[in-house]
Order: sequence, then C-alpha cells, then structure tokens
Amino acid sequence: MEKVKKTYKQNVKVDKDWISENIDVRSWNRQIYRSRVNKFINDMKNNCFDRDTLIKLSKEKGSDKLILLDGQHRLLAIKEFGEPMYVDLVIFEEMEEELMINKYDIANEVKVHRIIDDINKFIGRHDWLDALLDERSFPVNITKGKTANSIRIDKMLNVIKNGFITTLSRQNISRKKLPSFLEEFDAGKFSDVKDFFTVYKKCFGDPQIGNWLYARNTIMFTLMRIWLKNKELFDEETIINCFKEIENKVSVKQDSVCVDALTIDSMTRKIYRVINKGRSVNKFEPFWEED
Repeated sequence: MEKVKKTYKQNVKVDKDWISENIDVRSWNRQIYRSRVNKFINDMKNNCFDRDTLIKLSKEKGSDKLILLDGQHRLLAIKEFGEPMYVDLVIFEEMEEELMINKYDIANEVKVHRIIDDINKFIGRHDWLDALLDERSFPVNITKGKTANSIRIDKMLNVIKNGFITTLSRQNISRKKLPSFLEEFDAGKFSDVKDFFTVYKKCFGDPQIGNWLYARNTIMFTLMRIWLKNKELFDEETIINCFKEIENKVSVKQDSVCVDALTIDSMTRKIYRVINKGRSVNKFEPFWEED
C-alpha cells in the first residue's frame, strides 16, 4: 500500500459551525448509533469527554474539504451539545477515495458492525443497489435508515438473497459474502425483484406500521420464491387474488415471526394450502424439490 503523508493537530477547537464548514461525511460511513451519540453528549455534560482518541480525516486530491474516516459519533455529539470542544486530529493528505475506504475499514475493524455499515460503502458505486433506493425506479420505499413507511436496505437485500433460493432454507448475507452478492445482483435480478414488489404492493399496499406482511422477511422472501416459480403459469390478477388470502391467516402470521428451518417449512406449506385452496388442477407449483 502506498505511503500516505499525515499531519497531527492537537487541541483543535471544534464546534457545530466548524464541523458544518469543514467536514464531509461520505455514504460509506457507518450508520449512526444513537446510543453512542447520547453517551458522548452525556460525557460532555459531565466534563468527562475523552478527547484523546484521534478523529481521523482525509484530504481528497484537489479539495480542501476534510473527509471523515473515523469519529462521526463524536463530531455529531459536539454539534448537538452546542458548545465547542477541543479535540486531536490526524489528517491524511491527498488520498484517492478507494484508499480512504481502506483506511476507514482499518479504523472500524475493531468496532461492532451491522451489515448496513458495509452496504453503505457500495451505495453510489453500484447501479442496481442505487436503483433500489430510487423511489422513481422501485415500487416500494427503500431507505438507508429505519422509517415507519419503508423497508431498510439491509433487510431488502436479505429478502432478495433468500428470494432467489429454491430450497426451504434461509441464508442471510454476511459481511464476507456481501461483495459477491452485489457482484451477482445485475439488471436481470433487479428486474425480477422490481416486478415482484410491484405485485406485492398490489396485494398488500405500502410498507407501514402494523402491516405485518412487510415486517417479516420470511413472508416476503417466501412469496417471492413462489412468484418466481409460478409467474409464467398464472396471470397477475390470479396471483394477486390468491396471495391476498394470506393476509388474514393467523397461523401463517405466527410462523412468519420465526426463522428456524422447521418453521419456515411449516409456513411455506401453509401458504401453499391457502393459495391452492379449491384448486384440484392448475395448482401453484412448489419452488423446491421434495426429498
């Protein structure tokens, strides 16, 4: 790895105006953990804020803006606390973005991670991931943060990952497998996911509080598996009418809470009984092969 010049600055006076004017937070930074921000604010109120930990920044080539590599919770706490604090900085000079991300990874390797933190590093750098987050191109609202009327992007990617599996199992995305998953997430898969959620929205409306059919990953990816297997065998109206029958099935709702293999198997078979009710022929075909 190329050697990068770095400058240390001690006792730098930092307040909300300085942060707003000088700091740029990129999309690949971690999601904000509210509890960490609150902890730092409480430390400031009690005059025990530890400023010895370096805040790591980088200067992008051709720009005076400082790109944040590590310390966003502390800086946000300073902004919200409202009073200036004195901190120590290290500034890496003239770095390309790929090297910034590498430095960011090293700085954050020892911290607790959620998959959303790693997904953020690909936003703005992967066309079909960006398309999921674009409300103009995707039928339901997908967001980076948790809101009442949306699906968070990490949850959506796990639905997509499992939606293409043709067994009665669950295989969620790990940090290690995220890059290979995104490499395989192409235009064809995006088109299938978009078409499925267009149908899903016609069945169950938009994501919102109290709508259990968006709250549970298992129900979404199971219906996606069924739809992928049967979308060429039934017209859309038939699929919608059959899928809608699931909404008021208490036993399916109860099973959808669990993630173990036996319960997913049970829930899937219950769904097939619901959507095939009254069909002696032309039944929805199972997406898996029986042993």
